[in-house]
Amino acid sequence: MLNLLVYFQMIIYLIICNKTIKEQFKKSSRININKFQIDVSWLRIYVYLNLTFMLLTAPLSFYLGNENTNLIIAQMAMVVQFIYLFVKSTWQTGLLPAESIYEIKNSEGILKLADNLVDEYFKMLKDYMESNKPYLHESCNIQAVSEQTGISVHHLSNILNQRVGTNFSDFINEYRVIEAKKLLSIHSPKITTLEAIGYECGFGSKSSFNKSFKKHTNFTPSEYRIAYQNKKAKS
Repeated sequence: MLNLLVYFQMIIYLIICNKTIKEQFKKSSRININKFQIDVSWLRIYVYLNLTFMLLTAPLSFYLGNENTNLIIAQMAMVVQFIYLFVKSTWQTGLLPAESIYEIKNSEGILKLADNLVDEYFKMLKDYMESNKPYLHESCNIQAVSEQTGISVHHLSNILNQRVGTNFSDFINEYRVIEAKKLLSIHSPKITTLEAIGYECGFGSKSSFNKSFKKHTNFTPSEYRIAYQNKKAKS
């Protein structure tokens, strides 16, 4: 009875795994991990192998029904799995060979989203940026934003390309520049240096602050501050 329960549980588990894999394969045989896609077609064979072994050995286990037989069957199952994984790792130079790993390019529409979903995700992204202001931290990166918003890295890249025609770094820096413009118009140069404002807005160095500010405004931070003060004095 115990053998029947164990075999039943394992077979059901493997059938569920196989069903999940089939559902994934209807979309793609690749899964997204950070900035890469990995081909997992080998996993389907691995599940089939285990399921076949369980179905073939079940009658033998029930017929003989002793502890030694069950132990031998369990050891054989482990050997079969190890042999398969060994062949994969030896003949294909790693369980996940280099040719099965694909870097996700921003220009590739590997997983194209419907327009309404793009709009929804873009709104979620903007709401998160405006309410949490993650760009004020130098460590802000696409992976962290992906984890906080629940939008995959690949989708974030595609959304930014489609909606604003830019990459994540420029998208973040634009928010930082907007914040810097506010601070430059508030703080006196005698009290707050340009470098301090840059760091407060999330830039890691004075040079990156100057470069990004110039790119988004056509002014350096110092030129912008002077122009703002002159305009304020005239008014």
